[in-house]
Amino acid sequence: MKKWVGLFFIALFSGLSCAADSTTSNIEAFLGMRNNRYAFLGVDWNRRFGMAIENSVLVQKIELQYVRIAPFYHIELPYGLGVSYAIYAGSRYDKEFYDFGSRFGATFKVHPRFLLLDGIVQPFYDSDMGRNVGYLFEAKSFLLPEVAFFANYKNLPEYRALEHRVSVGLLLSVGNLAVRPEISTPTDWEMQWTRVSVSFLYRTPI
Repeated sequence: MKKWVGLFFIALFSGLSCAADSTTSNIEAFLGMRNNRYAFLGVDWNRRFGMAIENSVLVQKIELQYVRIAPFYHIELPYGLGVSYAIYAGSRYDKEFYDFGSRFGATFKVHPRFLLLDGIVQPFYDSDMGRNVGYLFEAKSFLLPEVAFFANYKNLPEYRALEHRVSVGLLLSVGNLAVRPEISTPTDWEMQWTRVSVSFLYRTPI
């Protein structure tokens, strides 16, 4: 665990030093939670390059906690296209499990408000389950400037294992805070495995 945290802060402070040399850089810190289970924090520069660290929460034993570091890159292209790329590596505290992989994402604004399409492909390696590829396809529509409805189909892990699921939910944005409540269910419609989860992201300039 100390190794992962140490690597994160070395990269963090190195990046801040480089960014401080540029008068045009906009540095933001962010924190949040993913799927009720993973808390994260990090920094980015001009909403383009960044570094994040993520840690599991609500796990009974300390040695079963999971920590991950992830540098990422995002760029907006012409014609309403946005592209992002991240790599990550993580491990359980007791080192009985580790994983690493990459994530490629793309967004296409068919209409800047009423129809946005998102896609994610995530090849990764899990020390217990071997090589896998996760994916997600999502459509989003802003009912109001601060409220969007979304629906997606995915096998992307919500926790760890690949699962074929459909999800619906809302994206609520107010100032620097974005909250994403959603309901997901398996594609075989076994409703006892339906999940309700909330993710959020808060940003602030440094």
